[in-house]
Amino acid sequence: MQYERFDPTHSKDGPVEEERPVVKMLFLIVVLFALLWLPYRALLAYNSFVAKPYLNMWYLLFAKTAVFINSAINPLMYNAMSKRFRRAFLQTILHGHKGQRKNFK
Repeated sequence: MQYERFDPTHSKDGPVEEERPVVKMLFLIVVLFALLWLPYRALLAYNSFVAKPYLNMWYLLFAKTAVFINSAINPLMYNAMSKRFRRAFLQTILHGHKGQRKNFK
């Protein structure tokens, strides 16, 4: 039985260098998720432990807006950081999905 030698600079599908942008994008998505959900989750945690809940309308508006921004920012980040995402998105928008049905019978 012959074993393959492990080379940390190459993965099975190609060099590890190709994976770095993906890791950076994933890290940024996780950090932004945590930061944008923090105000709302902190408010829920705080209100769970106090007798009189904190219900400042401006803070609630800020916290909920941050949550909505989290949902809206992901496609923008994918577009900014991934050539493959841009290419696939443009192909889908301009040419439609290859497996798409033209008639619905």
